Amino acid sequence: DKKAMANQGFIRNLMTSGTFDALPIEELRRVFILNSFLLIGGPFLMAYAALIFIEGNKFISISTFSIGVIIIINFFYLRYSLNRIFVSYFVTTTMLLFFFMLYVTGGSLGSAALWMYPFPLIAVFLVGAKSGLIFSLAMIVMAIIAYLTPDFMVAEYYADFIKRLLGAFAVVSLFAYVYEYLRGKT
Repeated sequence: DKKAMANQGFIRNLMTSGTFDALPIEELRRVFILNSFLLIGGPFLMAYAALIFIEGNKFISISTFSIGVIIIINFFYLRYSLNRIFVSYFVTTTMLLFFFMLYVTGGSLGSAALWMYPFPLIAVFLVGAKSGLIFSLAMIVMAIIAYLTPDFMVAEYYADFIKRLLGAFAVVSLFAYVYEYLRGKT
């Protein structure tokens, strides 16, 4: 059916930034993953910002919406520049700072800290196993330093919560690293 083939071609064009099969398979996979994150993450964050705005937290709402816009802009930048490495590191750094800000501010009832959990997956899949693990370790170090600096923290967390949060975060980070490392070796 011509319509189905046209739709499939449109989606492939979108997800490969117009390169289709011109790139080596590993590079094409990374572009596909990056575009998936940009096309899902950007609109999701923008919609989520509206919910946060309704809850009355304007600072978090504006921050979340801004990050969504930055992600969408990076989709277009990637499409026209094909500079996957820059976009991958820029988006990973942006998300590191965004998730750290959520951790520090706490969001609704301190639940924003839980948004740290997708970060290791984002980092490892966008910038690779080694760099992704380094980004994840940076998040752990930043979270510990912030927690040990009470004047810096807006949110108040129990010590047991922080131990469990960072312990689970470390496990997710290691699983993501091992998965990507082994995938790269096969």
